[in-house]
Amino acid sequence: MSTRYSRGEGRRASAVPVGVVLAATLLVAGCNGGMSTTDPVARASGSSAVSTPQHVPFALPPPSPPSAPWPSGLTPSAIIGTGEGVAGVLNVEGDTIWTVVDGHAVNLDARTGAQLSSFPVQGGVDRIAVTGEWAWATGELAGVVVQYHLPDGKQGNVVPALKPVDLVIAHGSVWVSQHHEGTVLRIDPITGQTREVQVVKKDRAGPQSLFADDAAVYVTVPRDRALYRIDPRTGATAQLRGEALACGGMEKVGAVIWATGCFSGQQVVGFDTTSRRSAGSISLGERYSEDVALVDGFLWASIAVESDVTGEMVTDRTALALLDPRSRKVVRTLELPDGGGTLAVAGGKLWAVGRTGNTILGFDSSDLAKAARG
Repeated sequence: MSTRYSRGEGRRASAVPVGVVLAATLLVAGCNGGMSTTDPVARASGSSAVSTPQHVPFALPPPSPPSAPWPSGLTPSAIIGTGEGVAGVLNVEGDTIWTVVDGHAVNLDARTGAQLSSFPVQGGVDRIAVTGEWAWATGELAGVVVQYHLPDGKQGNVVPALKPVDLVIAHGSVWVSQHHEGTVLRIDPITGQTREVQVVKKDRAGPQSLFADDAAVYVTVPRDRALYRIDPRTGATAQLRGEALACGGMEKVGAVIWATGCFSGQQVVGFDTTSRRSAGSISLGERYSEDVALVDGFLWASIAVESDVTGEMVTDRTALALLDPRSRKVVRTLELPDGGGTLAVAGGKLWAVGRTGNTILGFDSSDLAKAARG
């Protein structure tokens, strides 16, 4: 059984300003070719200081159940409001979940959703992962990867990164995909020392989402319709072919890694880690999937539709879809009033970011099992 390591790949908000939509559009263009690799991103030295907001007490409201059952029959046992902002990537650390909300790293009890701690983070950060007494955070708009000491959130090393799209901690390192560099940055989680793994041709855009299991680190390159395997011992890379692009969250079932098409593709794509060939794809119809998660042997995808409403990308028609990797079909779709964001499994729950109502939702695994049996 594979281990799902701490990762991050926040991609969409329920209402994104026009400027951010433009940035996302350019990123997608880069995935499919035609992207300039000379974006003006400020580079800082490994010891340079990055301005961190002055600490202000920050607290999310206590989790609570909804006032009435949800129509599909699948009702969350806990709903946490995130105010004006959508939560970033959900990352599991033991029996807790980390995310970024409104410029703050927030740690939640995975069993109840109660907030345990928080501290302010660098502007532009939307993903965070934890190893031991250190947290590492980044974001495409941040242009750096920042180390924070736990539990106080005191800033440590600052590492420059060009278009850091995703982050995962595995095999004793922090791994960051640099989309415009064609590389994955490997960082020592204690010292901040770095080295680069060349994934595609230098200065050729591509590396995006990251995933790790017990043997390797994997990174999607949508323009190649491929997943690249990185050997953490040697740094050697190998290409796994797919039949469609993948740029979102991933999960491993047996020897196959299933990756979502995020907001660029309405499918979940399979990559066989043994044969290095395509394992097919699962069509999601007209909806995209930002993330997938394995819950008690069932593969679930967080799905939604996005539409442009007067210059803003708005998420609606949110649902959880039960997928069958063997038949490559959607078995059941459970429509939800909220959802559509990244997923995390911890504390006996499937946690999901709600993009339509700015929430974090906790679904009991027992309720998901009942829903899966239909």
